[in-house]
Amino acid sequence: MCESENENNKNDERLTLMENKVMTYLHEGGWYNWGSEPTYSDVFSHELSSIVNIPDKQLRGVLASLVKKKLIHIVDIGYHDFYPKHKSSHIIYPTYDTYVFYGEQAEWIAESFGVKYMGGAE
Repeated sequence: MCESENENNKNDERLTLMENKVMTYLHEGGWYNWGSEPTYSDVFSHELSSIVNIPDKQLRGVLASLVKKKLIHIVDIGYHDFYPKHKSSHIIYPTYDTYVFYGEQAEWIAESFGVKYMGGAE
């Protein structure tokens, strides 16, 4: 097993099964511009439930836990005409810690998030 696989396995141990399911989707497809626009997202929380097959109530708890672990940041953008049945819309963003979690730190990524680069994978 290579070092990056060991790191990913160690990271997976920090997550519950449902957290891992959500983060895997976000990292591998939801944040389709991963690495090229590190602070961009158009993933809405109300769409996520059906994608990862986790009921809304449980998903709220999973997302709250991921926020607490600093792996995601959620922004309430309020009511949106595109989603009239939802009282408000929430977009799920990666954080710098998300990139660290996946072993993908780089100086330009740190600068994108306005944090000091402390070294790591380049």
